[in-house]
Amino acid sequence: WARARGRPWIGHFPILLGKRADCYYFPADQHLAYGEQLRDHMMGAGVAANTIEVVGSFTYDKHRTRDRKADRLAVEKSFPRTRNVKLVTVATENLPDCDIEMIPVLSAVCAMPGVHVVLKLHPEDSLDYFERLAERLRVRDRIDIVKKYPLGELLGASDLLICIMSNIVIEAGVTGTPTLMCDFSGKARVLDFAAEGLCMPCKSASELPEILGKLLSDESYMQMALQRMHAGLRRFNGPNDGRSTQRIVDYVVARAGLACAVDTIASGQPSTMSDGRSGAGESGASQDTVTMAR
Repeated sequence: WARARGRPWIGHFPILLGKRADCYYFPADQHLAYGEQLRDHMMGAGVAANTIEVVGSFTYDKHRTRDRKADRLAVEKSFPRTRNVKLVTVATENLPDCDIEMIPVLSAVCAMPGVHVVLKLHPEDSLDYFERLAERLRVRDRIDIVKKYPLGELLGASDLLICIMSNIVIEAGVTGTPTLMCDFSGKARVLDFAAEGLCMPCKSASELPEILGKLLSDESYMQMALQRMHAGLRRFNGPNDGRSTQRIVDYVVARAGLACAVDTIASGQPSTMSDGRSGAGESGASQDTVTMAR
């Protein structure tokens, strides 16, 4: 459709792609990538480097404006046992055989003095199951278990996030919270955030207590983890400077040849998407429509 009408065809990817069969289809002429990881993935699939522009993603940029002190106060109000201690958020991910990781993680972190855990459940995980697991491990008095809670606020308040392979490690990084990725069974092979340099890896339950101790009590080790995190964010959120939306609009306007202000386009000028939707336009702007594939 776009080529037949001489229109620019731009593929935009605001969310993650990894090593799955449905993540190798890039038919557009030009591509907007959220970060260097996607650029490398696309080039590995045969996409020409000069057709890929790393722009970042508003999905992650929006977390840059969080106030960590305000987030902490809000979380302490919701979970009073988090006051005056280290807060570790453990995130579940609705994965098969999650007990391989969750049992040693909960056992190890709950055994640490001066630490409180908020167990944030995936929307499709069972609250009853994890309540019973906490009782069985005899750690229920050391953790709060929550299914619905503002994720950005919880991540911004945390001293550490622990998960297996969740993409919330990017949101955590943008807010300034480091992640320990505990994958003891190869679950992260689709997209390994630790191998990409975004977070700290833990590959076995036996090394978990030592790594946890360093992350929560060794300032130099924590600083190393934070430096690694900030460097790794470029892999998933471009420059990570909060300007992804501006770059996307600038790129589209330049390719479309539209002589109109960026703020005019951003505030509602029509565009035709690959699924056929179009906005109601003014002043004939549809004559210079850009086709965006998502």
